[in-house]
Amino acid sequence: MQLQQTTPQTNMLDLLLAQEPEVPAAIIASSIQNFTPQKPSINSIFTMYKNLQDEIAEKIEQAHKLERELVGTTVTDNFDMKSTRSYEHAAFDSLLRRAQREFAPPAIDLKITKEEVLEATGLSKWDSRDYYRSGNAEVAMDLDKVWNYLVGKYSGDNGKTLVLQKVAERIIYHFGMKHKEGVKRTASHIACAIRVFSEKKSTGEYCAGYHYQRGIEELFNALQAFAEHAELDALSIQLAPIQHGMAHHHYYYALRNKVSFAGLEVVTQKEEWIFRFSHEIAQKLMLFLGEFGQSTDD
Repeated sequence: MQLQQTTPQTNMLDLLLAQEPEVPAAIIASSIQNFTPQKPSINSIFTMYKNLQDEIAEKIEQAHKLERELVGTTVTDNFDMKSTRSYEHAAFDSLLRRAQREFAPPAIDLKITKEEVLEATGLSKWDSRDYYRSGNAEVAMDLDKVWNYLVGKYSGDNGKTLVLQKVAERIIYHFGMKHKEGVKRTASHIACAIRVFSEKKSTGEYCAGYHYQRGIEELFNALQAFAEHAELDALSIQLAPIQHGMAHHHYYYALRNKVSFAGLEVVTQKEEWIFRFSHEIAQKLMLFLGEFGQSTDD
């Protein structure tokens, strides 16, 4: 009887691997070089940080036990162990400051309130003492949600538009442009005024009253931001507070003194400062206010 020759059974995986084309080493090297590890979320970074704080506190406590056994007292300084909510508050405030710093256009401060962000992200209860006094469960802070909101609303063109709307709002408010007498036109210029109470000093010069200094600073910053946006380079540079000092609380002046800028003249009087814009600058200013001042409220 003739024995039938048998063939060893072939592993299907071996067949598939044998058909797999060889990947060139250069492609593998390129893939490794271009690989970018995923950045951890803000929430995960916060959790790692808090866990590290817990570990340090535990080690310090162990050291204290050993010290009491060795010398009868503790010699290692206590570790300042803050509560989780304290760390959350610090991290939240840090994100707000970062957004205000990174997303603000040149020459203007970006103001983002805690209340706005908490309401927009549905985290208002996290900061509500009344909510916790009622015995409600603690609300967890979502730092990723906070940062995603800040990036979505204030970064890029979105943030620039919102800030320029604030700039327009400040100019309109401080010049009283919502009233008919807020703008005066002459053959040589367009005049707007900011109300200032001038205090007379022992030198015979005057200084803006304390309660009016903030408004002067806001107006100059807003006008500089407008000039920057309108590509009025010379005026933008000259309006920087460090260039003229008029927004400084120690700025002294004589009544009816005139300070000249590129296309702008400021006249200091006892109860107001008058800003005289050339027709060219005034036209660009009105276009700017027409574009970005429409959303301002009374």
